[in-house]
Amino acid sequence: MRVKQPFALDRAMFVLVMIDLLFLPFLLPVPVPLSFAVLPIWLLSLRPERISAGAVIAIIGAMFAIFSYILGINSTPGIDDSSIRRSAYTAIIIFMFGTYVAGSMTNFRTFHLHIHILRLYLIFVFLLSIIFFWRFDDYFLVRQFWAFGDNVDIADNLNTLTRFTGTLSDPNNLAVSTVAITAFLVFFAPQQVGRNIAAMAMTAVIVIASMSSTGIICYAALIVAFITGSRLKTGPRILLLLGSVIVGIAIYDIVKNTDVFALASQRVADTDSESRLSRWQLALDSSKFLSSLIVGDGGTILLNGMEYKPHNGHIHVAYSFGLVCYIAFATIFFRVYRIRDWRHYLFLAIIFTGFTVNVGIYEHRFAGIWVVLLVIYHRLAAPQPAPKRITQQQRAAREGSVSST
Repeated sequence: MRVKQPFALDRAMFVLVMIDLLFLPFLLPVPVPLSFAVLPIWLLSLRPERISAGAVIAIIGAMFAIFSYILGINSTPGIDDSSIRRSAYTAIIIFMFGTYVAGSMTNFRTFHLHIHILRLYLIFVFLLSIIFFWRFDDYFLVRQFWAFGDNVDIADNLNTLTRFTGTLSDPNNLAVSTVAITAFLVFFAPQQVGRNIAAMAMTAVIVIASMSSTGIICYAALIVAFITGSRLKTGPRILLLLGSVIVGIAIYDIVKNTDVFALASQRVADTDSESRLSRWQLALDSSKFLSSLIVGDGGTILLNGMEYKPHNGHIHVAYSFGLVCYIAFATIFFRVYRIRDWRHYLFLAIIFTGFTVNVGIYEHRFAGIWVVLLVIYHRLAAPQPAPKRITQQQRAAREGSVSST
């Protein structure tokens, strides 16, 4: 007989945050996700017996982000509309730290519901990508539902600038986060082979629709890891390889003659890594590095009197919020367990790639997906304390107390 679990507000808050980040539009009258309003309630609902070291580090990181923001808006006035971006980027990183703190202290029982929600999200984005392949202008009409306000441009023609973004704002962020979710599902539930192949097939369509070079590279790494990391015997592994090839050929045959596939192929061929490297080299400024040791510019980066966008998450966090905040951020959000079982943290390597070449945490959905996956991963993969050993004297004392009653 299945025992019904009692309702717990902290666990309900985590599910609500997941649903908001993955599915819901802006429900508040201001461009603030519902998750940001839920987080304080979630934190107040917690009754932890102790606070973990990771939670303490996250609190320190959030404090330095707040200090950087306050000092930044007072010492370096916003350039044009950078004050809005400052507030948004600062809110996002504080949300990441806060969600990690809440998640680390939530008393989870199982993660079956959360895994189902992630699978539903893949199906949801896959259906949106089908609309994009079928009629891209219809997709942009549907996409308005997840935008804030009415100022949404509807694309007149398909090109590399009118790409599929799901419910996110950046196609690279969509591709990376989708591949990361699939990697998480595949390697934490390897026994569900059929569902995993279906998830990878849907992800392939999503990545092609996004026309993301980074997403294609990450997806290729996922396929290689899925085949080589399988614990199946030689015969079943060959069948798995053949099944994956057949699914891949079927997807290719369906999309090869579409305009989306042609543009995606063109964009991969035209990818220029030197442009990003040249932007990163601008950050090699010793005076900027020294001035960011404790606090940063507060959400955005000012370099030589102008706003600087590095296209690199490490530079963004270090110079926007200071190196202390970056160390706290890296300690938490790139922490891995079970080094020997590399498949379990492949999803984190994929997110690391997207963070390195495209920042990602400029938008709340990417940042939220990252921290949600990380909370589940840390709770599943963290070493569990060994059970206390009962000495012979303690056992004799217990048996004596039982017999006396």
